[in-house]
Amino acid sequence: MNMTKRESTLALIIVLSLGGWAMLTWVIDPVLAAFEQVKQDTMELEQELLAARTLVDNEMKIRKRWSGYQKAGLSRSLESADAQTGRALLTWAEDA
Repeated sequence: MNMTKRESTLALIIVLSLGGWAMLTWVIDPVLAAFEQVKQDTMELEQELLAARTLVDNEMKIRKRWSGYQKAGLSRSLESADAQTGRALLTWAEDA
C-alpha cells in the first residue's frame, strides 16, 4: 500500500506527536520532578546548616550562660533538679 505525500506527512506528524507526548510523560516530567525534589532538599539542608553554624558560632556565649546558670544554682541532673524544686516549694509553702 502506497501512501501519498499528504498521508505520509500526516503519519509523521502523528508519530512525532505521540513520541513527544511519551517523551514528556516518561522522561521530561520525572526529571523535572526530581530536580524540584533536589531543590527542596537543598533548601532544607541549607536551613539546617545555617542553624548548625549559628549554634557553633554562639557556642562560647551559650557555654558562658550555662556556666552562669550552674553557678546560680541550676542543677545538672534531673533528680537533683526535682529535689531542688521540691525543697523550694516546701520552703515557699512554709513561708506562706
